[in-house]
Amino acid sequence: MDPSNSFFAYADAKATADSHLRASSLAWTILGPGPLTLEPGTGLVEISPNPSKPSVARADVAAMISAVIERPETAGHTIEFNNGDTPIAAAIDSLVKG
Repeated sequence: MDPSNSFFAYADAKATADSHLRASSLAWTILGPGPLTLEPGTGLVEISPNPSKPSVARADVAAMISAVIERPETAGHTIEFNNGDTPIAAAIDSLVKG
């Protein structure tokens, strides 16, 4: 990200925190949602570093947070996601089984 972008400080701080967590002995799960929208949540996501949809509803980010808290087997995963066509639970299932 270009350092002149107003979002740079946040992105830089998140990248630093994510690296620190990965190097720790904690049971971590890192979420990497795409650009956030104010659209209503759908409960549907695509887990991919290159998703077909360019954004994700804030409500779906909250739902993803809630879902991974309930799924300790997500520990050790970085989950990049946006809105998609797969129910959140099924998307997490395929991630942890794959």
